[in-house]
Amino acid sequence: MPTRRDRGARGWLVSVGVLLAATGLNLGGVQPVRAETDPQASRLTRILARGEAQLERRQRRAAEGSFARALRLEPLSVRGVSGLQRALLPPIEAQSAEVHASEARAAERVLAALDAFPEGQRREELQLVEATALVALARQREALDVLAHAPRIPTATLLPVLDALAMLSAERGDLPCAEDALRLALELDLTIPRALRLADVHLARGEARRAVPVLLTALRVEPESIPLHLAITRAQLAAGDTNGAEATLARVSARCPRQCGLLRARVALEAGRPEQAAQIARGLLSLTPDAAESATAGLTDAPDHRSEAGYLLGLALARNGQPDEAREVLSAALRRDPTHRGAQQALRALATAAP
Repeated sequence: MPTRRDRGARGWLVSVGVLLAATGLNLGGVQPVRAETDPQASRLTRILARGEAQLERRQRRAAEGSFARALRLEPLSVRGVSGLQRALLPPIEAQSAEVHASEARAAERVLAALDAFPEGQRREELQLVEATALVALARQREALDVLAHAPRIPTATLLPVLDALAMLSAERGDLPCAEDALRLALELDLTIPRALRLADVHLARGEARRAVPVLLTALRVEPESIPLHLAITRAQLAAGDTNGAEATLARVSARCPRQCGLLRARVALEAGRPEQAAQIARGLLSLTPDAAESATAGLTDAPDHRSEAGYLLGLALARNGQPDEAREVLSAALRRDPTHRGAQQALRALATAAP
């Protein structure tokens, strides 16, 4: 047990240590640890934390004020400009095709804040901030350029942004940008839905021949995919390759008799074989709908396949010189699906051609 003398000596040593620390002296070359506080840094941290809490409570106007104060205190605050963007603008995934004046003004404000940052300091977080503001200004091509040079953004974060940018670009009529965004996303992660979307963009641009290799590449990933085979067939048909379309359908027809049958009838029509198309379509009219097959083919809420079969049969009969039979079949198709535009147009064409 320590004696009174020991305790006294220990207290003396502690007192000496405090005195040395206070005077800046040290023993053995060891510098004492000095707790220093930066009032401005502490204030900035509090303001940023307040802004984040306000965002969590969806108090966007209050959060905007907090992050604006943070940027006045420290113009190069990454958290400040990121928070300002989140307070003022929805993410790319939530932006609409229409550009709103209020969002455009907010986007300009975010870009002005970003101008304070040297180019080399714009980290991956700020690249997303910049891209979001550019999209809000309908400058989606510039946004894509920013994202394409953001290699440090995690793929899991970048992919949904690219997908959303592609969809938004297509809605705004900027199909080239939609195509490039999807191509970049496919380079990062080749998926069937993404390949199908890119093929749809090519078809919308009238570039069916470019859609086919995209889908064939995806087919190597999932060679048994029925939706891919159907999409390839449609692209081949649009490109005028009826032989290729027939070969593609032959691989999956047994597993998808109704949807593949409709495409087989179309192939026969495009190849100038209306009698074969009529035979295929009549066979389809005898089959009842199959929801499981529609789901396997990637269709949701698919209409009764027999309305489309009736339409194709009507076209085949009309091309085979049987207008009266064609009108009867097309009318039956419209009774199944009154909204079928193809059947409506075919009936009008027959009425116009009647003597």
